Amino acid sequence: MKFEEYRIADGIKKSIGKLGYKKPTDIQFKSIPPILKGEDVLAIAQTGTGKTAAFAIPILNILHERKIIGRPDGVKCLVMAPTHELALQIENVFHTLGRHTQVTCFCIHGGVDQEPQIKRLDHGVDVLVATPAVCLIW
Repeated sequence: MKFEEYRIADGIKKSIGKLGYKKPTDIQFKSIPPILKGEDVLAIAQTGTGKTAAFAIPILNILHERKIIGRPDGVKCLVMAPTHELALQIENVFHTLGRHTQVTCFCIHGGVDQEPQIKRLDHGVDVLVATPAVCLIW
């Protein structure tokens, strides 16, 4: 199966195409369809196999469809990562794949001034990527 055959938003397909990806990896092939159906998925795969895209693609599609029909703003998806480096990588994948959608993504993590992070959250975010040690009050 090719990415073109998935029932996902054209903007996501465009982003995938710009990355040069034609076919999903094994973890993506096994994860994307059930996540698109709203099913829970627990998966394990080696580093570099596309795990983040395996959950980001269907999440972006679901949230993009909901934004089109006018669902209210606010965090709709929380992604927790054990380190701020991984959290930033995950945010980058969401930005790259969601570039041609209406879905917004933001990462909060420690080690930086919290005030700009709080201000960004006040403007609304669809996907929030965070590390467990972050404690923001907004």
